[in-house]
Amino acid sequence: MQKLNFLEALRGYAILGVVFTHVAQKIPELDGWLYNFGIQGARGVQLFFIVSAFTLFYTLHRKYENSDRINLVEFYSRRFFRIAPMFYTAFIVYAVFEILTFKLGLKSVLSDYSISMILSTLSFTSVLNPEWLFSLVPGGWSISVEVLFYLLIPILFRVIRNFKVSLIITIFVSVLCWLLNVAVVQLQLIDTKYIDVKYLFYWFPNQLPIFLIGITFFYFWRDYKIKFNNNILLVASLLLILLLSVTGHIYNPMFPKHIIFGVAFALFALSLSKLDKSFFNHKLMVFLGKVSFSVYLVHFMILDIVNELLMKRLIEFIPTMVVLFVVFAITLGLSIIIAHVSYKMIEEPGIKLGRILTTNRSIAVKNSKTG
Repeated sequence: MQKLNFLEALRGYAILGVVFTHVAQKIPELDGWLYNFGIQGARGVQLFFIVSAFTLFYTLHRKYENSDRINLVEFYSRRFFRIAPMFYTAFIVYAVFEILTFKLGLKSVLSDYSISMILSTLSFTSVLNPEWLFSLVPGGWSISVEVLFYLLIPILFRVIRNFKVSLIITIFVSVLCWLLNVAVVQLQLIDTKYIDVKYLFYWFPNQLPIFLIGITFFYFWRDYKIKFNNNILLVASLLLILLLSVTGHIYNPMFPKHIIFGVAFALFALSLSKLDKSFFNHKLMVFLGKVSFSVYLVHFMILDIVNELLMKRLIEFIPTMVVLFVVFAITLGLSIIIAHVSYKMIEEPGIKLGRILTTNRSIAVKNSKTG
């Protein structure tokens, strides 16, 4: 299968934004454009969603070139073994961490977790209920959204077969989901306290258009060979992302800014796809993208430790901006080291196991039919 390094580089940029956001959130002294810029790094999650949708449709089209029917057992088995081993490992580590901090009398949120929240975390359904949203695995809401998207793949793959259909469905669903958000707020269909914690941003209908943008991007990339200046597109998309990043960060159901981010990311991704050997596709970014899932899951704990041991001391005598970038560099560096190990020891074996199981099953089914 063709290796598309720009996709891994995009994951690298996505995880940089996510880690930067969580560092910025630890520094209450940040304000102005720097605060906005730091908080909007969270849109890296939406970039992950776009890359995920693109990658899935790219892979499915190569595997089922002349069919719109997916081998569901194979598809879901491979998806499960891609995310579950590392996610469940993170669940165990964070659970032990919370228990230890609780026993030591340190700050702990262990008492906030119910049985239903734990079960929703393990079943990747935490985003379905605002009570479960912030699960025992930090950032688990995005994994839950990703899994819900997987459930729609068989339908989407049958219905969306070209760019025009994808574009129409993306626009229609975006408008529909926006109207749904507005209706929920105006009709007070959920408790106000959940609106205050921005549950409507996290819930699946609000994120579905982002995945559809990724699918639309895939079909445009595949079907259209329009000649344009890639460097101009790169600069324009980066300027748009920067403009969106330094302006207001507060989520408003009436104005789905994350969808505009999604369009900007798709343009940025398109420019990178045509500049395969550019600086922005550097091998370091490709490596970071490769281990980005592990970095995503481990960096929360690393940041908590760095915050307690270092940040609170630095903030007293070093300018805030310097503290931001120093703590970001330390947190990212330590997270990458751990993530590289976990990728080799947990993620890769999980991926290989998924392939082996589905391959053996396919062989067994084929033998039973011929026998």
